[in-house]
Parts: sequence; C-alpha cells; structure tokens
Amino acid sequence: MPTMQNKLKRQHIPEQNVSVVVVAVVVVVIVAVVVVVVVIVVVVVVVVVVVVVVVVVVVVVVVVVVVVVVVVVVVVVVVVVVVVVEIDRLEDFDISGRINGPGQSTVTLILNNRVEETPATPTRFNFDEGLVQTSAAHHFSMDRWMTSSRHQWRQSGISALPVVYNSFLEKIIQEIPSKPHLQTHTGWVSAGELKDDGE
Repeated sequence: MPTMQNKLKRQHIPEQNVSVVVVAVVVVVIVAVVVVVVVIVVVVVVVVVVVVVVVVVVVVVVVVVVVVVVVVVVVVVVVVVVVVVEIDRLEDFDISGRINGPGQSTVTLILNNRVEETPATPTRFNFDEGLVQTSAAHHFSMDRWMTSSRHQWRQSGISALPVVYNSFLEKIIQEIPSKPHLQTHTGWVSAGELKDDGE
C-alpha cells in the first residue's frame, strides 16, 4: 500500500507544476499586453499633443503674417494716396522762377485748369527784388475757381499784369514756401486783391 500511495503522489506532482507554469505564463502575457496598451496610449497622447501644438503654432504664425501683410498694405495704400494727392495738388498749380538779373526775377505761373480740361497756360510776372530771390521752384496750393473771363491783381511790389484764363482762382496763392525771405509775405495775395478789369 505505501508503494501505491507513493506512486500516486509522484504522478500528481507534474500536474501541479504544469498549473503553476500556465498561471505564470498567463500573468506574464496579461502584464505584457497591459504594458503594450499603456505604451500605445502614451504614444498616441504624445502624438496628439504634438499635433495640436504644431497646429496652434501654425495658426498663430498665419494670423501674425496676415496681420502684418494687412498693416503693410494699409500703410502702403495710405502713403500712395497721400503722395498721389500731394503730387496732383502740386501739378495743378506750379510756380517756377529764375533769376534774370539784379533787382528782378521772372516767375512763370503755370495753371492747369483741370476743371474745364484746358491745357496749362504760362503767364509771366515781374517781381521786385525783395519778393522773390531764389531760383528754386515753388509750389502753392489753390483754393477755388471763379467764372470770370479776365482778372488782374495788384499788390505793392508786383506789376499789375492781367491773368487770362477760361476760369480763375478766387485765391491764387494760399501758402508760401517756408523760406526765410518769403515768410513775411505769407498771404500776400488774397481774395480781396483779385480785381476784375471789367472785360
């Protein structure tokens, strides 16, 4: 009898060992699967975060670039408009002068009457020495038009020469260049000094 019991015990030992190994293998597989899943989840989360950060950075950069482009375009448009308006104003009414000799300057008044689309007409005036003493070109702004056929204007130191155009300025000169020897003559032609000669 003891011999039979020993045989039975010896037969049951291998079955227990197999069960332990199977359980261990199952545990290892489960742990490995869990680790793999955790790693995959972490990688996915990191990738998503990186993609979100990249998208946010790209959006911010695009917005900044668009804002900068809009600002630059607005500045360029404003500058161009200001320059064009100023050039247009200066082209409408241009006074250029040259020194003829001691005591006298000949100034050519060129008025482009764009309102009636007539060509520019030059008219010459002789000024006393104290009024115009420079050969540089001067630009003056215009005020508004009159519909008389002929005007002439008088001022001390200025020869009374007629100005003949289809339309005339009520105020020929609105501003004088900032020259030291011309500053005292600011406004030396005003609306009241424009006189119709009756023709």
